[in-house]
Amino acid sequence: MPISSTAILRVGLSRIGYTLIGVGVLAGIAGTVRAGLISIAIGSVGLSFGKEGRGKIERFMPLVLALALLALAIALPGNG
Repeated sequence: MPISSTAILRVGLSRIGYTLIGVGVLAGIAGTVRAGLISIAIGSVGLSFGKEGRGKIERFMPLVLALALLALAIALPGNG
């Protein structure tokens, strides 16, 4: 049974999403909180688009979370 290209794309988006979330957490631990928040937000969007066949909440909650994280990253005070 051949694997469809959309299934490969979904798996790729999920892996990229988890990777970006991991990088964001490590960046936040290292002290670059703004970069970490942006990375987590982009990873959440990747996870959201990688989930097919799920309900509305499971699909749109990561998008809402990503928007909230981006707003928080913008609102953080700068270092200078």
